[in-house]
Amino acid sequence: MWEVKRKQAGIAKRKAKGKLDKYLRKKPEPVVLGPGRALYITDHHHLARALQEEGVTSTYCRIDEDLSNLNAPAFWAEMEKRKLVYLKNESGKALPASSLPASVADLRDDPFRSLAGRVREEGGFKKSEAEFSEFAWAEFFRARLKAPKDEKEFLALIPQAIALAKSPEAKGLSGFVGN
Repeated sequence: MWEVKRKQAGIAKRKAKGKLDKYLRKKPEPVVLGPGRALYITDHHHLARALQEEGVTSTYCRIDEDLSNLNAPAFWAEMEKRKLVYLKNESGKALPASSLPASVADLRDDPFRSLAGRVREEGGFKKSEAEFSEFAWAEFFRARLKAPKDEKEFLALIPQAIALAKSPEAKGLSGFVGN
């Protein structure tokens, strides 16, 4: 939720200045057209949640794939095959597609995914185009750090996580920068 709150602040500023529509046109939500012609967001979930939190009820999207001809089981199998869905919960445990929330409003907070985003922003590792790279970093931190109970503990984890990200232990992760 750290990333959502940060994006929400930016949205609020753009909204107040009348610049939100221009911003959203430049950042369309990437989606896949699925069974029943439903739209499934494949990235920018933090932005979508921040918009929802700010009361924005519509945005722009870009249809990257049309899989609407598939039934639900085939659709989810294809989404996994193409690495367009990450089927793990906020604890890093595998989950079936049927348990994914229907709305970004129902997404659960993963403090380690938030930590990975913050560590990247602080220069602990570089942004990577590799699929689910920040989730891999979240799993790396989850295995080595105690889950924060509140914001104070979260903030205290950042320097430890940056040190871990630059350590030889993290060498195999996408975006590794080392010392």
